[in-house]
Amino acid sequence: YLSTYVRVLFDKVKRDREGLWRLYPELKATRVVSGRLAGWVLTFPTKTDLGRRIRSCFTAAPGWTVLSVDLSQIELRCAAHFSRDSCMVSAFEQDEDLHILTTSLMFKIPKSKVRKGSPERYAGKTTNFEVMYWISPRGLLEGFYKEDIFDFDLDDCARFIREWFGAYPGVLRYLKECWARAERDGYVEDHWGRRRYLPNARIPAGDLKSKANREAGNFPIQGAAHGCVKVVEPKLLEYVDARAGEVEPWMQYHDEFILHCWEDRVEEVAEDVKRMMVKGAGWLSVPVKADAGWGPSWGESKS
Repeated sequence: YLSTYVRVLFDKVKRDREGLWRLYPELKATRVVSGRLAGWVLTFPTKTDLGRRIRSCFTAAPGWTVLSVDLSQIELRCAAHFSRDSCMVSAFEQDEDLHILTTSLMFKIPKSKVRKGSPERYAGKTTNFEVMYWISPRGLLEGFYKEDIFDFDLDDCARFIREWFGAYPGVLRYLKECWARAERDGYVEDHWGRRRYLPNARIPAGDLKSKANREAGNFPIQGAAHGCVKVVEPKLLEYVDARAGEVEPWMQYHDEFILHCWEDRVEEVAEDVKRMMVKGAGWLSVPVKADAGWGPSWGESKS
């Protein structure tokens, strides 16, 4: 963390015309096949305590606040839309927290007993985002380590993967359909028509075949989720222009917009941006939610 993020900040920040320290990152739109932006600032850790402390270095000006608005569990909602898995669709239709549901199913504990911040809930949340992309037990274990979760071993991870697909079998059926499509056509497409060519999906077996299958399954989901954010960008810029002096765009961070907003306007702006984001994902067959949080710094803007 110190060498990768903290020390580098001192080389990258510069004063603006008003004397405030600003970071102007270089963002690239052609590095990630799903269409997401790529850049050093987009690698900032989001879930660990040290990551939050680093993001808390980015503070609002006096009288302003940092507003964060994101689409709640949008990749999981896209997976539910495409797979039509009955358990996953039902959870979203009933406005359940899928992380709590997964944790309950994995650890055989009542949903009411799942504690926020517990190792079990972190394991359920991480498993939700990793397993649907066909991760291996070793890969899942490394994912836990990256989130500072050290309570589980390789056998636990293998069991988590089996139980996750047992809970959401429709997702596994959908992944197999994606693999067959990639093998037949040599490519897969996302909802927006973006195409990912996968010639190795046609080889009989091996590591290259496995990698192509993983990409065939995750590309439509990730591409669809990111497209939900991209379609909102032009409308958001129009909105920001109309409210010049009250709100400024800071950054798009994956499925999240980060804005610099007047303190006495933040609740109104948050509701406006949430409506825009929900509308941008309105094509999904499951309900969509947008969450907003704000605070004096980027690190404190997420509840």
